[in-house]
Amino acid sequence: MSAYAAQMASTALAIAAVIVVWKSRCTTEIKAAALVVAAFLATPYVWDYDMIVLLFASAWVARDGLRSGYLPDEKIMIIALLVLPLPMMLVGTFLQLQVGPLVLWLMLLLLLRRCRVFQSIPGPVLPRGDLSGRASPAPR
Repeated sequence: MSAYAAQMASTALAIAAVIVVWKSRCTTEIKAAALVVAAFLATPYVWDYDMIVLLFASAWVARDGLRSGYLPDEKIMIIALLVLPLPMMLVGTFLQLQVGPLVLWLMLLLLLRRCRVFQSIPGPVLPRGDLSGRASPAPR
């Protein structure tokens, strides 16, 4: 019964984190990475081979980091996401411990931090206009 409660709490917190990130002015890369990481935290049925999707989250965070700079520990977490299936297999098999949720929660927290830090930096200002790319006249 406590496992169900822990999973429900993890799912609720992961959903809340995604809502916070998606309502912010973060880059699309960070929003997508948060969604992917939270999806793994919302379900109790994840296998090692499912973790290939985390490659995309790592790439999005790396791309955003190259563009705007890395915060402390972000490079380590990118690498941790990339190699996560290996410790999940080894530690889970031999020690019967699950390290996956710990790494995923740390990454989601780092994404929330990155979102909070970099959302105050204004992005490019696009001209107002229709979809054809022509700028519309300024309001009077």
